[in-house]
Amino acid sequence: MYEKTSGLNHLNTVESLEGLASLCTDKGEYVQAERLLGWVGRYFSILGQYMHAETLLQQALRIAKVLREPDDPILGEHMNDLALAYSDQGNYAQAESLLQEVLRIQTNALGLESLHIASSLNNLGYICILQAHYVQAEQHLLESMNIGEKVLGPDSLDLAFSLTNLGWLYCLTGNYAQAEVLNRRALRIREQLLGPNHFQLAYNLTNLGMAYREQGYYTQAEPLLQRARQIREEALGVEHVEVGRNLHELAQLYVCWGKYNEATSLFQRALVILEQRLGREHSDTLATAEAYTNLQAKLSHKHVKKHTGKGQMLSSPHELTEREGEVLRLVAQGLTDAQMAEALVISPRTVHTHLRAIYSKLNISSRHAAMHYALAHHLL
Repeated sequence: MYEKTSGLNHLNTVESLEGLASLCTDKGEYVQAERLLGWVGRYFSILGQYMHAETLLQQALRIAKVLREPDDPILGEHMNDLALAYSDQGNYAQAESLLQEVLRIQTNALGLESLHIASSLNNLGYICILQAHYVQAEQHLLESMNIGEKVLGPDSLDLAFSLTNLGWLYCLTGNYAQAEVLNRRALRIREQLLGPNHFQLAYNLTNLGMAYREQGYYTQAEPLLQRARQIREEALGVEHVEVGRNLHELAQLYVCWGKYNEATSLFQRALVILEQRLGREHSDTLATAEAYTNLQAKLSHKHVKKHTGKGQMLSSPHELTEREGEVLRLVAQGLTDAQMAEALVISPRTVHTHLRAIYSKLNISSRHAAMHYALAHHLL
């Protein structure tokens, strides 16, 4: 189900199975319909067709609630799949609520050290990251990792998921050394068990690229992000939502690096994909649109300076947007990215977007320089 050949090549087969599930429902063969709807819904989630996946998974859950006892673990599996479909569309509160119910069901039915528990804790940690609830996320992911290591040992695919999400969390919170250790460990496990081109490797490559980018190691970040992009395009198709997200991260690298033409092209491609797959109001789409707009404003300003001969690189606090000014003040107060995201009620990705714009406009390249600028201009 997760191999490259199962991407668009098997779409006709999956659509046929969807039709079969509908037929089973009409004929009252609900056990078969439940199984088929769940399988097909998960497949469409992998393809990035989240709204369609949500519809199918909701149907599977409705049937399961009729057929099964309230604490049946199969019911929890349907809820888990639906929660991930919700999170992919930005409905994090719904996803978290469902996952909490999944944990209750699994704990009652399977005990505290089941692999199902570890998987649900990992998913819950992922949802907490997306909401910038980093303390809770770390607790869930560490618990998931401990269960996975105890039950399956140090080199399982299940463990790799927890390592990846925990590594992503540490990247977002500035613990780059630990982020690298965890992502390289997960990458090694996946390369050994899945091969060098499986799409799961792209998550670790992207996390490593982001960590290097945030530290200013652009030449090390670029091949990692490019490899992640290639893997995703080959495994999932060039229009998949994960490809759009990958293009965004690569574009951000080129903005930091001063390679604005490359960044412009990538932002444009990312926007097309994200708008088509997620809609214009999704947080990922909005973050990419904002980053692209900031880049165009920067290029326009440079064009004006070139033809007028006036001015140096932007250096006045008044040249920042109101939100960028808020972020700069919080940086000067010593807040982490996680704390800024929580204070401003925005996503961590949006915080990173604002920081990149601030660095670009003020012609600086580090958090320390941003703090110095804010203090020098009395922005506290």
